[in-house]
Amino acid sequence: MCGIGGAWTKNARDSRKLKSAVERMMGAQRHRGPDDHGIEIPKVHSGTLVLGHRRLSILDLSPLGHQPMLHPECGDVLVYNGELYNASELRERLVGSGVTFRGHSDTEVLLHALAQWGDECLPLLSGMFAFGYFSVAKQAILLARDALGIKPLYFSHQRGQFLFASELGAIRASGLIDDTFDRRGVASLLAYGAVQEPMTLLEGVSPLPAGSAIWFDFARESTRIQSYFSLGTKTSRRVPLEQAVQALRGPLGQAGRSHLQSDVPVGIFLSAGIDSCAVAALAMRSQRDLRGFTVSLAEHEALDESPIATRVARELGIEHERVVVPGSEAAKLAAMWLSCMDQPTVDGLNTFIVSKAVRDRGIVVALSGLGGDELFGGYSTFRRLPWLRRLMGALPKHARKGLVSAHRVASSLLHGGRHEKFADMLERGPSLQRLYYQSRRLLSDRQMVALGFESREGGMDADFLSNDRPASFDSASDDGASGESASGESE
Repeated sequence: MCGIGGAWTKNARDSRKLKSAVERMMGAQRHRGPDDHGIEIPKVHSGTLVLGHRRLSILDLSPLGHQPMLHPECGDVLVYNGELYNASELRERLVGSGVTFRGHSDTEVLLHALAQWGDECLPLLSGMFAFGYFSVAKQAILLARDALGIKPLYFSHQRGQFLFASELGAIRASGLIDDTFDRRGVASLLAYGAVQEPMTLLEGVSPLPAGSAIWFDFARESTRIQSYFSLGTKTSRRVPLEQAVQALRGPLGQAGRSHLQSDVPVGIFLSAGIDSCAVAALAMRSQRDLRGFTVSLAEHEALDESPIATRVARELGIEHERVVVPGSEAAKLAAMWLSCMDQPTVDGLNTFIVSKAVRDRGIVVALSGLGGDELFGGYSTFRRLPWLRRLMGALPKHARKGLVSAHRVASSLLHGGRHEKFADMLERGPSLQRLYYQSRRLLSDRQMVALGFESREGGMDADFLSNDRPASFDSASDDGASGESASGESE
């Protein structure tokens, strides 16, 4: 994890002011990159541009991996956060076309790929990343984000200024924008427990959509967002279980191998879940010195996953450590977690605790099973909602209305939010997508109204989601679970 940022202003005489702003942005992201930092002020024909970087060193720990990274011939500049899992393949292609490399970082590979192929290289990139790339020839900056939006990237274009950073807090720290709350972002936070893209808590600041890139032209002060990645079309073709297993084993094995590229030791968050255990098994086929960590809360033995995790580690030959966190320490970590949040969320404390514990032991790269339940339908929601949809479809409208009234009464008598939210689900009707959104809700429609938020206000739809969300957000048909981007749920 690194931190990137940059700012452009049309005033060519503001270089000192802009440099100070970007230095504040980088200071706000020091936790993302404690190993190195840098500021670069490229010469541009229009206005002033400053780029900054905070580095967490994982590949090429030498000064040759320093950022911002300058192209030795054309002068292009790159600030980059992430990892390219196919960097070696791209490097071979570039060497074949005459490129000479000085180091072995994936940053240098990406810089030469962009200089050689421009934004046409984006579909070739396999990894998790967010970057800002200044092209001398185009006199423009390119921002891009990985296909699944794993790495965050925010930008703002207002009042003759263009800013971007890995964190919303870094853009705030610049002092170049107003701290005005966006009602849509606040509403989505209350409705779902996390701010739903493409909204943020700040007016005028947006996340770059997953699988997208944006060019900002200095002379024209124009932005152009383009999507370079598509999830493809849905297929309902059924195959035998064994065939499906074989088809999946290859890509999972390749993913396991590619995620182990590192010049520093690699750990794994090992729980009792199938997802992290499967990731560990895949990783151990390629690497024999993996270190596993399981965090347990001292006062909650019933929730202790370490017995199963220990057995798995022993079977796989993984060096394993159980980290016991006392309740008093967990309370302190919860306070720290809240202060470290870029935007509030009701989820993620468990990941924060295990991450800190592993980092305290000198491990800065770790594998996890995060996302496995979303991709493979592990949560009970995915099994429950199709059944509920069929039931609702079989109920006459008057029967559904009666159930809605009954749950409204139960909610009033028992002060139960669960009854209120179920009534909302019944009112939405048997749409699997709408049922999924409702199942993810933190507050019901009536609770939102009581707090002063009406659905369908200010660019939001009936589900308190943005009307201008990316098309991929609702790309799945109503025959399957869609809208996972709205989840906010993590392992």
